[in-house]
Amino acid sequence: MRKLNRRRKKKAVKKRQITIFLTTVASFFVVLTVMLYYSNLEQKIPKRDPNEYFQFKNISALGCHPENSSNVVRIQMLYFEFVPVGGDAHNVVIFTEGMSNPNDYYYSHIEKGEKQSVEIVFPPNHEIQIRKQQDKYPIKIKIRSDEAEGYVTLWLREDDIILSPK
Repeated sequence: MRKLNRRRKKKAVKKRQITIFLTTVASFFVVLTVMLYYSNLEQKIPKRDPNEYFQFKNISALGCHPENSSNVVRIQMLYFEFVPVGGDAHNVVIFTEGMSNPNDYYYSHIEKGEKQSVEIVFPPNHEIQIRKQQDKYPIKIKIRSDEAEGYVTLWLREDDIILSPK
């Protein structure tokens, strides 16, 4: 009887050891799988060119000519609309020189084809000056999203600028 109990105890201990070993191995593989999954997520996926991913339209501005210069405009306010045409856009930030706070121009989600209006008002003494190039005025903005990132040049015609007194 004692021998039988000892055998049962040995079998129970051996089963427990095997169970602990298998649980440890399974846990190791689960942790390894999770780590590999998250490391693959963090790998940079090349972002697309914003000139292809977004469409920009209805660009206009409020500005004035500095003294003695008809080829330069000081922009006080910039308005444009953009539409994601390459797919939905996530975590979109728009930035240009002279902006007071880029966080004011953050959009968490814009569906493909949905128009988004942007109105950037430049604080006094931070207006941007742009010089005429081939009868148009270029304004360079940076746009960043999960899908696209880079610079876009918005072109203003003379008719697109409302000139205010100096």
